[in-house]
This record gives sequence, structure tokens and C-alpha cells, in this order.
Amino acid sequence: MVKQMMSLPFFTLMLLFVEPSDSASLKIYLMLAISGIIGIGMGDYYWFCSVKEVGPRITLLFELLTPLVTFLINMAFAPALSLYKWLGMFVTIFGLYVVMDEQERRAS
Repeated sequence: MVKQMMSLPFFTLMLLFVEPSDSASLKIYLMLAISGIIGIGMGDYYWFCSVKEVGPRITLLFELLTPLVTFLINMAFAPALSLYKWLGMFVTIFGLYVVMDEQERRAS
């Protein structure tokens, strides 16, 4: 809730000082504001619920899966990835493996 309250004055200042684009109407800015309020509000709420229910470690593990899911979706719709992107995906998957392996070692 604090994040939302702090972001509102900055968003208002941005609207005052940034000149609107010719192609953007008031409806578009309103939709952007509403989606931000709903997205941040619901996103934060459910993130904190998951931390409370399953713990921070598991929540962050699932959060780290975001690049992998994005990568898989990208493979379906976009051209081939560069070497740096493949390397980044490998580092992410390896990091997940290390964390999950450490959890198994502590459990045994």
C-alpha cells in the first residue's frame, strides 16, 4: 500500500511535466493509470500472500522462473536468440538448480 501511495504523486508530476503525444488520447492515459493501479495492487497483494503461504524461498524460486517462461514463449513467436540470451538463460537455470540442490541437501 505504501508503494502505491508513493507512486501516485510521482505519476501526477509526470503527467504535469511530460507533454502528451499527439497519438495518445486521454482514454489511453486513463487505461494506463487504471491498469497500473490494478496491476500493482493485485500483483503486490498476491506476491505477499505467496510469501506468507509458501515462504520467501519458494516464492523467489517461482519468480526466477519468469525468464525461462519468457524464453519459451519467445521461441514460439520470435526469431532465433543471440548467444548472450542463451548464456543468460543457462545462468538462470543453473542458479535455480544450485538453489534447489542446496534445499535438498539441507532436508537430508
